Amino acid sequence: MQGLAEVEDDTARIAEASRRVERDIQPLEAEVERALAEKRDGGQGGGDTARDELFSGASSGGHGYEAPMLDGEDNDTERLIRDSESLLMESQALCAESEQMGASTLQTMGMQREQLINASSDLEGTRNATEQARRVLRDMRSRTVRNKIFLYSVIVVLILANGAVLYRLIKK
Repeated sequence: MQGLAEVEDDTARIAEASRRVERDIQPLEAEVERALAEKRDGGQGGGDTARDELFSGASSGGHGYEAPMLDGEDNDTERLIRDSESLLMESQALCAESEQMGASTLQTMGMQREQLINASSDLEGTRNATEQARRVLRDMRSRTVRNKIFLYSVIVVLILANGAVLYRLIKK
């Protein structure tokens, strides 16, 4: 859980989820431990009350869950405890796996975010370079037009000068 808190910077949510898991699982673990201890001690001192407590509501006139009464009650209790323990372990493993996948996903999303930011800055640089090239080309075009006008003017002046010189030569 601490890994998610570091990646997402939301320690309050992670702490709340951790407290919720502990609140839900701790009573079950304590109940399993108590039942195993009673089983090891040989069930002295009220094995029936422990069973009634474990399956609370069984004797409330059929309104709650009634545990099946079988000949091998001790084996059934032990099996139920083992099943509960295995389910608890499975749940914890799934929780850890989900946390790991979430952390991995957040890490991947962070890297993708960095890539997008880098691509955005590269795009901005490319746009600036394109705009600068556009201005340079516009300046070059205007200079070319001015040079053409100047050259055409010089050509016209030279043609007029040649015409004047030819006119004077013919008149003489």
